[in-house]
Amino acid sequence: MRYKFLPSFARRKGRITNAQKKYLLHLDKFLIHSCQDIQTAAAKFEHISLEIGFGNGEDFFKFTQSQPQTLFIAAEVYDAGIGNLLGKIIESNSQNILIFNKDIRELLDDSHPITFHEIFIICPDPWPKDRHHKRRLLQNNFFDMLNKRMTAESRLFISTDWDNYADDISGSLKSKNHNFDSRLISSIPSRDLSKFQKRAVTEGRRLHFFEVQKIR
Repeated sequence: MRYKFLPSFARRKGRITNAQKKYLLHLDKFLIHSCQDIQTAAAKFEHISLEIGFGNGEDFFKFTQSQPQTLFIAAEVYDAGIGNLLGKIIESNSQNILIFNKDIRELLDDSHPITFHEIFIICPDPWPKDRHHKRRLLQNNFFDMLNKRMTAESRLFISTDWDNYADDISGSLKSKNHNFDSRLISSIPSRDLSKFQKRAVTEGRRLHFFEVQKIR
């Protein structure tokens, strides 16, 4: 199969529990396909936030429940994580989460003019081997896409547990082409550490956090 973008995630199915399979049967009710879908759903909300790669959804779901007036677009490609999040949405009757289950660049590349109040990217796949760095999501062309989805009031929050990825991110954010102002922070406001962040700390890796604003 030929893809529009070089895949930034491994193409693997992973283990899916029976409960996750059950909840995945309801995916269509929560699925969005375009920025037009987001605009339609956002009419009754004050803000729109984008979560790129929510993993198992545990910390993300907890965060969303403290902000009922924000519509969260949750992007993830792995069925296990999607099924896990769907279970929480359905069991709690949550009304402020919609899911995008493809490469996030397909949504960001949509011509419809949607911007996000907040964008969160928590520990994207680091592709640690040098020969795979070209597959890393957070590169100049991706930041170009994010720039178009932000206003001066928007905030982009990034976390990584790989030092050389943090260096690459910092270099890209300093590019004048993106018109970004970025700073290192100690944590992402109001967010608990994710399962993967906790594992990184346990394994002795340093967490790097960025807060990014689009310059007027």
